[in-house]
Amino acid sequence: NDIQSTIEIITTAQTETKTDTASETATDTASETATDTVSETATDTASETATDKESEMHTTDTEITSDEKGSSTKDFETSTTENKSSVEANERSTLSEVNMPDSSIESSKPDKDTRTSEVLEDEVSTTDITTNKDETTTLFEVRNPKLVQVSNFKLALSQPKEETVSERVKRILSTVPLIDGHNDFPMSIRENAKNDVEMSHFGCDLTKLEPWASDSTSHTDLRRLRKGMVGGQFWSAYMGCNTQYTDAVQTFLEQIDVIHQLVRNYPDDLQWADSADGIEAAFRSGKIASLVGVESGHAIGSSLAVLRTLYEAGARYMTLTH
Repeated sequence: NDIQSTIEIITTAQTETKTDTASETATDTASETATDTVSETATDTASETATDKESEMHTTDTEITSDEKGSSTKDFETSTTENKSSVEANERSTLSEVNMPDSSIESSKPDKDTRTSEVLEDEVSTTDITTNKDETTTLFEVRNPKLVQVSNFKLALSQPKEETVSERVKRILSTVPLIDGHNDFPMSIRENAKNDVEMSHFGCDLTKLEPWASDSTSHTDLRRLRKGMVGGQFWSAYMGCNTQYTDAVQTFLEQIDVIHQLVRNYPDDLQWADSADGIEAAFRSGKIASLVGVESGHAIGSSLAVLRTLYEAGARYMTLTH
């Protein structure tokens, strides 16, 4: 009866041991899967440990089976205690190696790691993807977590800084002339200074100087033109429709003359132009290209000869009506 009881205890212990072994094997498998992305070295160590443990467990099972068949005097309690101690020791060793990837990684490196982010092909693989902005980005899949930090940092530094709207506007306007097609300042000179260009004070801040500050049609001075990075300006020669069939031709010619005077009085900022080449030449010189636009067809008094005369005076467009 004692032998039968002993056999039953051994059988029960064997079943529990196998159950524990299956649980430990599942735990090891989960641990190995979790640590694959951390380090191949840690994975290999865990795998080798698991193999050694299975071999030791197989040997222990063989010894228990042999004792069950041929020896009734073997101290089962001692054997079982040693078996459990061995299993627990192996388990602690495996978990310690899995949970400490840095140690296993460092142990696989040479004493002095002189490698840079430009690692060998067997350590880095790259994949090109296309983002929503149609920009190609390189994803680094580096086995060493320290190297992936270096690679990502280098990639971030290589990305161009995003340009703000203001920076983009300044960049474009510094290379391409912005041309304003209509400016009524010559009419303001006629009304506020009786066409005396010297009294226009065009180089001052006219938002603070009367009568320009109170004039609803006065929106311009050199300061604002420069701030807006205007590259070319069509100055408007305009007279009201009440001049039609009276003195329209004369007054329009007077306004064109005012424009010529304005350009001559501010040679450091304004440059005469009557063609595309003239605009580009002024732009290269850092000056505002100045052209003439005739506003309203009644300026020619129904005469093509007057139209040709306006052209010779520098007019490069004429509107049919106001």
